[in-house]
Amino acid sequence: MKPFYNDIKATKDELQNLKTYKSNGVDDSLIRKYILNPYLYETTVKFIPKTIAPNMITLIGFFFMNLTFFISYFYSGNDFKGNLPNLVFLINAIGIFLYQTLDNLDGKIARNLKQSSPLGEMFDHGVDALACTIGIMAFCCSSQIGYLQNDLLFRISHDSIFGNLLNYLLNSIHGITGGLFGGHYGGITGDFTLDLKWTFILLELITAQLPFIFATWEEYHIGFLYLGKFNGPIEGLLSIIFTQIIGFLFGHEIFHFTIFNLISLKFICVLSSTFLAIITSILNLKKILLKNLNDKNLNDKKNLQKALQKALQIVMEILPYFIYKLFLILIILINKENINKYPLILLFGICFHFGYLSSNITLCHLLKRKLPNIYNHLIYLITFILQFLAIFGGLFGLFIYCIGLFIIYCNFVLEVCDTISTYLGINVLTITPVKKDNNNDINADKNGGK
Repeated sequence: MKPFYNDIKATKDELQNLKTYKSNGVDDSLIRKYILNPYLYETTVKFIPKTIAPNMITLIGFFFMNLTFFISYFYSGNDFKGNLPNLVFLINAIGIFLYQTLDNLDGKIARNLKQSSPLGEMFDHGVDALACTIGIMAFCCSSQIGYLQNDLLFRISHDSIFGNLLNYLLNSIHGITGGLFGGHYGGITGDFTLDLKWTFILLELITAQLPFIFATWEEYHIGFLYLGKFNGPIEGLLSIIFTQIIGFLFGHEIFHFTIFNLISLKFICVLSSTFLAIITSILNLKKILLKNLNDKNLNDKKNLQKALQKALQIVMEILPYFIYKLFLILIILINKENINKYPLILLFGICFHFGYLSSNITLCHLLKRKLPNIYNHLIYLITFILQFLAIFGGLFGLFIYCIGLFIIYCNFVLEVCDTISTYLGINVLTITPVKKDNNNDINADKNGGK
């Protein structure tokens, strides 16, 4: 199937960079190094038929991650309050474990079969970007976050100073773009509230998405993917698997356990994991800045000024991610009635949106091109216009956001697969006959890379 329109617009010189692709990366996870790799991955890879393409292995793993979500959601319901049978927790643990295992095997299989390619890396990173959001959605279902809906984290009265200021800004924005939304917008007549349920979801999304996109951003700058001794693909997923095993053993009631009747155990887990995610991302940023500024003599005033300008330019590269998060918070504050009734419309919309943002960074790394941004890439700008519609457009705006991002993301995937496979003469989901001069494979052991 061909893409609907040209999004990536790769030049001949950029495509030429695909031929110099080398699969490399470092995974320093201690659990992977001393337990999973020698006793599970190295053994399991021998039983995978050599007729199955690495990208197909990636896709099968993604199927198991989706399976865990849809089964959990079937019992949880739109309100995230349904009781999951103990067996479902076990199915979730097995499904996530299979996803994790296959995500680590696909790269090994690619190297063993000499199928390593930039398309494989795009495929792997793209699936992981979607899976990290879907995995969070599954966890939200299993932990029954719907019971937090009426517990407010904060309230801003609409007639307070801050409420009036926020209302003024929102009315001004709507006054400029009022024709887009249809119908009259009379401002916020109730209070601005953020309940614990959506706070929980926001923190979980930060925990999964922030270190993912910052690690991808770091790979773009330093040339390879580095995963630390404690990272999301290994320890992060194992911690979620552990919670599902606990749910299987003790039932859904365990997720309502509170310490000293003050704070929920699941909130302690979320807050601690969010803290680790932020620290990890700061370390990623530090590496990026050191890589780009290490040749500057910062004691010199002119050099310091240039270094600060360069640092600002680098930070601006990740601006779309923070706009995406800011707009998400505004959706939750303003369109909360519709997202509480139809949460999946929003959650799938942000799943495709995040997948598109992070996959573009990976593509730019492979093509060795500058990162796109809202001021130099039309499709980027359109994604945020669609997200803006979800803030003020009610249920219709949410639906347009989800469908629009689905189309944009699917077109991007189709174009990447078509462009890279055609240029390099490789297959997407089947084994490509190995050429004698295929030297793309190296002795790297990147987590899931190809």
